[in-house]
This record gives sequence, structure tokens and C-alpha cells, in this order.
Amino acid sequence: MIEKTIKKLEKAFEELNEYFGENTVESPLYTDCPWMVSGNDDIRFAYPDTEVNEYDDLDYSNEIIGLYEKQEYTAAYVDNGCGEQFWMILKNSNRRLDLEAEE
Repeated sequence: MIEKTIKKLEKAFEELNEYFGENTVESPLYTDCPWMVSGNDDIRFAYPDTEVNEYDDLDYSNEIIGLYEKQEYTAAYVDNGCGEQFWMILKNSNRRLDLEAEE
């Protein structure tokens, strides 16, 4: 059921950006991104197709305000350190638990 909702969200943000112009409305979906939770209570992630072999390959980080973990997905309310707070929806199969253990 959640997969259908994710697909609808992807389509909705695609249509919004077609209407308003590319990347006008930022999607909270980071479902294709490799990611981890750092010991500093940050979500570290890289964009899709980034080869991730170590912690430093996860180029971006956002401070966690709230974290809601479910079986297939995790929702994180984050602060990017530049005054913006937003939701990230992350697919758990892309979570790099191996990197969390190394940290």
C-alpha cells in the first residue's frame, strides 16, 4: 500500500514542477538515495548513482529533528543548517547500516 502512495507522490511532484518550472517544489522523496544515521544525530546521504564505499562518500547531511522508522521507509524531519526544515522520506533498503557500524 505504501508503495502506491510513494508512486502517487512522485507523480504529483513531477506534475507540480512541470507546471511551475523545474525544481520549483522540492520533493521530500529521497527513496533512491544511499543514506545512514550518524552518531551526531544527522541523516547523511548521497544522490542516486553515487558510489558509496565509506562514510565520506555520503556528501550531504541534515540534522534530525524527528525520526519515524517503519519497516520499509523512514520519515525524517530535518534541518539543513541554512534555516530550512523539511521532511525526507528514505527507503530502508538503501540505508547503509555497514557505515553506521563503522562510525
